[in-house]
Amino acid sequence: MYLLEQSVDVFTGLPENPNLVEFDKVWQRVKHLKYHSMTLLSALFRNQEEVMTFHSRVKLSAYERDLGLFILANREDKPSIKPL
Repeated sequence: MYLLEQSVDVFTGLPENPNLVEFDKVWQRVKHLKYHSMTLLSALFRNQEEVMTFHSRVKLSAYERDLGLFILANREDKPSIKPL
């Protein structure tokens, strides 16, 4: 993560303390697949506020913003009350 080492994150709206563990997990899963860039970027964020800060800096499209928020909200596997 060369950009993070150079402190570019402050200017781009990326979080000061990105979730690099989650980013690495997602990268290992998708590196051989065709994926949307927001799929990988959303792994860096820990909460919706960080996504919105990034959006305010780089002006994401509505689709990209909503995709990032959706991925963040549904990242954790939540068990169902009535499993199949």
